[in-house]
Amino acid sequence: MWRSNGEKVGVDMIISVASGKGGTGKTTIATSLALSLANVQFLDCDVEEPNAHIFLKPQIRKKISVGIPVPEVDQSKCNYCGKCAQVCEFNAIVVLKKKVLFFPELCHGCGGCSYICPERAIKETTREIGVIEKGTSKGIDFSHGVLNVGEPMAPPLIKQVKKLIGPGHVIMKMVSAALLLLIIFFSFAKGTYRVTAPTTLEGMVQRVVCAPFSGYIKEAPIRAGDIVNEGDVLCLLDERDLKLEHHKWSTQKEQFLKENREAMANRDRAQVQITKAKIDQANAQIALLNEQLVRTKILAPFHGMVMDGDLSQSLGAPIERGDVLFEVAPLDDYRVILDVDEREIDEIKVDQRGELVLPSVPGEVFPFTVKKITPVTTAKEGRNAFRVEARLDNTSQRLRPGMEGVGKISVCRCKLIWIWTHDMIDWVRLKAWSWWP
Repeated sequence: MWRSNGEKVGVDMIISVASGKGGTGKTTIATSLALSLANVQFLDCDVEEPNAHIFLKPQIRKKISVGIPVPEVDQSKCNYCGKCAQVCEFNAIVVLKKKVLFFPELCHGCGGCSYICPERAIKETTREIGVIEKGTSKGIDFSHGVLNVGEPMAPPLIKQVKKLIGPGHVIMKMVSAALLLLIIFFSFAKGTYRVTAPTTLEGMVQRVVCAPFSGYIKEAPIRAGDIVNEGDVLCLLDERDLKLEHHKWSTQKEQFLKENREAMANRDRAQVQITKAKIDQANAQIALLNEQLVRTKILAPFHGMVMDGDLSQSLGAPIERGDVLFEVAPLDDYRVILDVDEREIDEIKVDQRGELVLPSVPGEVFPFTVKKITPVTTAKEGRNAFRVEARLDNTSQRLRPGMEGVGKISVCRCKLIWIWTHDMIDWVRLKAWSWWP
């Protein structure tokens, strides 16, 4: 607080002048203090009979209406249950047999009646009880409240006058200043512009395991999601028919050998050649059956994870030659697949760097390098996206094919305000062009 000549006499404070009796000199003391000091805000809270303006003669520049919420009853919805009258402690509402009476002078604006009404027949409206007048007088920031004539509800108006203590709209001014500083900062500060895209982790090689011949499923101990080593049994095919066929051809071979020996004994050259051909045919069939018996064990081609294939619910089911039984992907080499939106694909170049974050591996970031951009779009979730392939710089034992996450490709250093607003600006430009005749 300072004197009129600029001399500091103390810290900022609030001086209240009050008395229980009229005519004791409250206004004289208060106005005299205001005129003797600088940087003063004067609030006249005697809203029923304000008289400080008579001494200070301020120029009123602004008037603010002050009201309280009062109920308004919709008679068409009301069922005259009387709950609103029961909750009102000031008897401002009276419910008769087919009518609701409301006395606005008794209402304190608590809102209890509208809250408790089961039919929602009561809504709140604002009833003006007075005004606040603001102005200046000789460097004094002056405010006072003026209660309407005959209005008994003075406390709500006094509370609104007291809220004016201190500089006006401090929070709003601080927020506006902070926003202005942020806009200025982001207009000059630069950051790394990164293209964000949904990302999937795939094995570098995905081997398909097919049925070697037609047959039936005998055992299937492995299913999708299991980790297998090279040579592990994925499933077994039923070999009973093959063994019977093998026994059949073995028996016929013995018969052909016997016939061949008899032909040689009789020196029948033609018969010898015929039986020899039959023996060769039997040997070929036996060799084929031996190979098929070996292939009844479907083995894993390498160490990896089974990505697709669950035959445990299909035991005994027939399969045809070439049917896909399993898909196996390695665990030591991966490729990153990013679905980049078509609006940002022109920013992506081969050999750009990026980072991948997976929800299943929290707290760990995997760097990658862009290796290939597929020039064909695919429709996903209502948008067109390009498939971009990348390679991880290093792998982890926690990674698994099929994991999904978010990838970000670093493009360039740009102003932060452009990074955050260019999508919206491009959208506005496109819409404006499409609407323009």
